[in-house]
Amino acid sequence: MSFFIRNIRFALLLFAGALAISSVSAGYVYGPYAVWVNLDQSAEGKVVEQKIEQFFSDEATTCNGNWIVGQSRLYMKKRPKNIDNELVQKVFLKKDWSSQKKLQKILKNYKDEFIEEGFDGIIVYLRHDGEAKMMGMTVGKKRITSYTLALSSEHPEDGMIKNVFCGLLPPKTRAP
Repeated sequence: MSFFIRNIRFALLLFAGALAISSVSAGYVYGPYAVWVNLDQSAEGKVVEQKIEQFFSDEATTCNGNWIVGQSRLYMKKRPKNIDNELVQKVFLKKDWSSQKKLQKILKNYKDEFIEEGFDGIIVYLRHDGEAKMMGMTVGKKRITSYTLALSSEHPEDGMIKNVFCGLLPPKTRAP
């Protein structure tokens, strides 16, 4: 009888260990989830936005493996209600730290029918001091990344728009 009980204990311990190991490695986070904000309402700014929309409507778009159709999300038309142009300008143009903390909190805590655990970051297009720029911020990071797409008299090229956008996609910041 004791041999039988020892074998059952061993089997239960083995099963519990396997269950613990599988629960540690289990879990997957979809994404990245990002918000797009276009602060340039000129004709050129609208063209850039259309190029981004077209780029992501193509099922072959992967951004070097950082974008997975059906798993990644880009909110272009829909934006969390507290993210307005004024807040975005304070963060990306004025480098206001308190506004950045507020934006980070809004992005991290956002929930709707498609997103349960917040966004991973935000990407902004704007024209400032004559330059067309795309900027990005990742949730949980203080650093804002900025790329110049075109100088004052130039228009951003398609390839540059796509490459910079892909480079600014935030990594997944939400835990599995």
